[in-house]
Amino acid sequence: MNRRQNRGVSTVIGSVLFLLLITGLAAALFVALFQFDDTSRAALISEENRNQEKFEIDGLQTDSEFTYVSAIHVNNTGSTAIRIRAVYLDGSLLWEPAETVASINAKESYLLTLPSQIPFVATSKIVLASERGVTTVAREGDFYAGPPPPYQDQDLYFGPLKLDFEEFYYAKYNGSVYPDSSGWTKGWQVPRSTELVWKIVVKDVDERPITLNRYSCLTLIPNDGGSQIPWYIEKIVHSDGSNSWTIMPQETVSILYRWATAQQTKSVKIFSARTESRVFLTFYGVFNEYGTTRHYGQTIPFEAVLVT
Repeated sequence: MNRRQNRGVSTVIGSVLFLLLITGLAAALFVALFQFDDTSRAALISEENRNQEKFEIDGLQTDSEFTYVSAIHVNNTGSTAIRIRAVYLDGSLLWEPAETVASINAKESYLLTLPSQIPFVATSKIVLASERGVTTVAREGDFYAGPPPPYQDQDLYFGPLKLDFEEFYYAKYNGSVYPDSSGWTKGWQVPRSTELVWKIVVKDVDERPITLNRYSCLTLIPNDGGSQIPWYIEKIVHSDGSNSWTIMPQETVSILYRWATAQQTKSVKIFSARTESRVFLTFYGVFNEYGTTRHYGQTIPFEAVLVT
């Protein structure tokens, strides 16, 4: 009888312990799920705020000579407040202002005064980072409002033909002769619906003579993506007035572009509507070196032309 009673008591105790174990596990699982849900909700809220965060550098405070930068003007264009956590200059940490700068409300601006002035370098990049990890970047030169820098005579060319960027002309072609009575005119602005001939000036800065072929051309490419118009080379005029397709080393020549195709059978008319275009020069030919030839090609992005 006692054995049966002891067995019954043991079963009850075992059941109670099992229930306690299940209850404890369920409670722990509930707490874990609650914490996970709370963490996930906080993460979602943080990510949502981060997505709403948008700001930009829209100005610099400098001295009158643009020698130093003393402050950065920040514009919060997003829909939530931000706090600037760090300022970087050319990839290196410059300042961590989070402790001293109040948050910038949405649609408001703030003048972020630097703890010390930094030199104004047009090519330097300033990066601002917020507490949520959003960044914005600007180049110091984007806010330069001083006088233009002094002109430097640099060799802005890549290849054996060096282009004189100032010597760019057009002439009207009347079907039989050019230029007409108006002569050669600077080519930055030209009249529409007119048959034109172009003239440029180049110098062979290589040690080898260059012979161009008739596929060399000057092409107008509209900024709005419209149809391109090429003018193929007509002739090369040397300083003595002679014509030859070969340019000698260190020789400066004028190149005339007149034809619609490389076959040189049809002249070209400029756009019939007002157009802003870029000009690309493409040269094809051969190098003449030690009795042999080697293929030559070069492209030079040139001036902007306004067709009025």
